[in-house]
Amino acid sequence: MGSLKPRLISVLVFVSLFALASPAPADDVQDCSDSIVLVKTDPGRAFAACSSLAERGNAIAQLNLGSMYYKGEGAPQDYNDSLKWYRAAADQGLAEAEYAVGVIYARGQGVPPDLVEAQKWLHKAAIQQHPAAQYLLGSMYLDGEGVTRDSDEAVKWLRMAGDKGFAPAQYLLGTMYQHGLGVAKDYHEAEKWYRSAADKGFVLAQLELGRMYHEGIGIAMNYTEAMRIYRQAADQGSATAQYLIGSIFLRGDGVKKDYAEAAMMPLWMKVKRIAIE
Repeated sequence: MGSLKPRLISVLVFVSLFALASPAPADDVQDCSDSIVLVKTDPGRAFAACSSLAERGNAIAQLNLGSMYYKGEGAPQDYNDSLKWYRAAADQGLAEAEYAVGVIYARGQGVPPDLVEAQKWLHKAAIQQHPAAQYLLGSMYLDGEGVTRDSDEAVKWLRMAGDKGFAPAQYLLGTMYQHGLGVAKDYHEAEKWYRSAADKGFVLAQLELGRMYHEGIGIAMNYTEAMRIYRQAADQGSATAQYLIGSIFLRGDGVKKDYAEAAMMPLWMKVKRIAIE
């Protein structure tokens, strides 16, 4: 199933503020609350506000400050300082910070990679219903990285994330059920999870769901549906989807053979890429 690293997905930092144990300037509270936006326009002000609150022990400010160091926004990129502040917030039980600490250990950013330590922090966040942490934790159990391989645990955590609408978990569940990875093959389940992720615009799921309809993998062959789903992926710039659409026109799979349309697909893809860039 590959390593954990490709599945480490960035999530937006939450920016609500906890009440402070001691009074803090109202401007600092507001500026740190708005730090994700403010760091783009006045990074020094955002950094000063969050630093002041973080030193007072405010967990959300510590999280925001850790994010600034992690991304190099408002402060020089420094994974060690990032971990310091993420850890301070995580020690107060903030799920987003626990997740961030787990990701740093998994990636080995500023510290040696340590999947056991990563699993510990991801588990803390996962039991607080953090979907990205549940997804990564499930992936670790599926691949046996940092933990003993356990398909039941993998499915448990991935389903928790999938039920919350987390598309990468839904896609991975679809893959597991399609290929029988740690579970019995079940094309109905595979189609269900792929569709859930595809409907959210997750390109890999769109490609796999389209292929199931295109090739009749566990479901009735339906070229019209395959083309519709491939086009959704193509509209997002997927080169694979562009190739598959071209091949459908070239072979005449459910459509009239159209060599001109097939030949245009690589050119259309190139134009689309230029427009995106």
